Amino acid sequence: MQGLRKLKQPNSSLLIMLIFFGGLLLHHSLNQSASTRTQFNKTTELDEVLRRASTETRTVVLTTVNSTWARPGSVLDLFFKSFQIGYDTRGFLNHLVIVTTDEPAFLYCKSIHRYCYDLTKEFPNSNYKTLSQRKTTLLGQALYLGYNLILTDADVMWFRSPLRHFIPGIDITTSRNYYTDGVGNRIERADGGIMHVWTNDRSINFYKYADVLRHLYPDLNEQTIFESTLEATGDMRVEYVDTDYFGGFCQPSKDISKVSTMQANCCENTEKKVHDLRLLLDEWKNYTALPPEGREAAKSSFSWKAPERC
Repeated sequence: MQGLRKLKQPNSSLLIMLIFFGGLLLHHSLNQSASTRTQFNKTTELDEVLRRASTETRTVVLTTVNSTWARPGSVLDLFFKSFQIGYDTRGFLNHLVIVTTDEPAFLYCKSIHRYCYDLTKEFPNSNYKTLSQRKTTLLGQALYLGYNLILTDADVMWFRSPLRHFIPGIDITTSRNYYTDGVGNRIERADGGIMHVWTNDRSINFYKYADVLRHLYPDLNEQTIFESTLEATGDMRVEYVDTDYFGGFCQPSKDISKVSTMQANCCENTEKKVHDLRLLLDEWKNYTALPPEGREAAKSSFSWKAPERC
C-alpha cells in the first residue's frame, strides 16, 4: 500500500475553470451556515437508517443500486454472496445501507435487507441522471451527521475485510488504477470502487465542493470530480491502496492471498458483468476450500479466469 497526498494533474483550462467557479460557490456555501444546517436537518429519515445500521464507531457501509442491479440473480445478489463467503466479511452486512434510485430497486432491497434508503423520497420528481448527481449530496449529508463511510460499488466482491487499509488520520482511502499519458508517464488515478471517508471538517467541505461541481458540470465523470476537488481543496489526506488489495477487471489483483476486494469494472454490460462476477465467486470458493498447503501453493500460479465475457 502506498500513500500519496495529492494527484498531480496536467494543467488545462477546464481544470482551472472547475476550480475557480467551484471555489466561488463553495466559499459562498460555507458562509451560508444557517441555510446549510436547515438543509441537513431535513434528513431525519436518512439519519435514522444510518443510526440503526452504524457500528459503535459510527461507521456505515454504503452502496447505491438501481433496478437493473437490484433484481433476483443480478449484481446485488452476488454482492451479498461475497460477504457471506469472504473472510471476516459477513458482519459488514449488519452495517450495510443500500441506497436505491428507483422504486423497483427499493422494493427488492426491502425484500432481502433491513437497511434500505429510497433516494427518490429525498429528491422526488428527479430523473436518473439527477439522482446520480444527488448521491454526492447524500454523502455530504451523512458525513455532516457524523458518520464515517465505507463506500462500495455493488459490483465489488468482498473477499477479505478491508479495515486494515483504513488508517486513522487519513481522510480518504480509495482504490486506484494506473494509466499512461500521451508521453509515456505513469499516472495513478482514484478508482472509487471502494473508498473509506472519515467524517471531519475537511471531508465535509470536500463533498460540499464536489456537490457544487456535480451541479455545475453534470456530465463530468466521478474521477474528474474527485481529482478536481482534491486540487481545489488542497488539504485532504488521501491514501491510495494498491490493486494487489483492491483489484478489478481493469487491473486485477495478482495475489489471491492478499486480495481484499475485486470489482467488475471496465465492463458496462450487466449480463456480462453478472457472468464474470459468478466466475470470481466460484474461484474464491475453490481457493478457500483448499487446505492451507494448497492455498500456499496456489499463490505462485494463480490467475483469475474472469473477466471472460467483459
